[in-house]
Amino acid sequence: MTPMLLEARALAVEIAAKTVCTGLALRVARGERWAVLGVNGVGKTTLLRTLAGLRQPHAGEVVLDGHPLAALTGRERARRRGMLLQSEHDEFEATVIEAVLAGRHPHVAPWAWESMVDVAAARRALEQVALAGFDGRRLGSLSGGERRRVSIAALLAQDPALMLLDEPTSHLDLHHQVAILDVLAGSATPEGKALVMSLHDVNLAARYCTHALLLFGGGRTEQGPVREVLAPDTLSRLYAHPVAQIDGPHGPVFAPG
Repeated sequence: MTPMLLEARALAVEIAAKTVCTGLALRVARGERWAVLGVNGVGKTTLLRTLAGLRQPHAGEVVLDGHPLAALTGRERARRRGMLLQSEHDEFEATVIEAVLAGRHPHVAPWAWESMVDVAAARRALEQVALAGFDGRRLGSLSGGERRRVSIAALLAQDPALMLLDEPTSHLDLHHQVAILDVLAGSATPEGKALVMSLHDVNLAARYCTHALLLFGGGRTEQGPVREVLAPDTLSRLYAHPVAQIDGPHGPVFAPG
């Protein structure tokens, strides 16, 4: 039996005396696209960082492709999962192609240089995010949206089976939000990848995700297929504000009531 790509087993996550989740059982298979939803400060980023192995859980464990995450080396983790952080801090004035090639490091032997295969993967990723021809541009010369797309290109070049994305659409205009999510969603197939991403826009979650994990605060969570979980009464409780549902061209659309 093929193992789940990602499992959280009895996971408890806390930060600053705040409980993000407790006893969380989460199972993510290839081809699934999960949205993590909740109000600001509820712990979406903290949960994603814990699932990525960037911070320790308070209790429970994370299992990646059948292996306890804690037992994997850093290189083994990076080959299986990648994470898009909410914001980037450029310590060095790198070029765009250098930044994207950083995503290939898990696949490059220690002390070796990137091969033409790696360069081709980086350029292919730049094409996917509509930044072809930006190779030599300095990161500091880019707009916020362009810089965000460079980070997504680096993740695509890394090519992990599991992508954890913290607000992937931040800094992007409407056109690029849809274009980037089209690319990411297209990679999530039963033979390919799985996505787990925090989102502020519940309508993007409804359009692009197969499942949703809702963080209510105080450790309370709900999860399931989006068609079951994303409902006006549930979302009204989640965001502490009335939410109405409207029929749209791609399915239900949710708006403030």
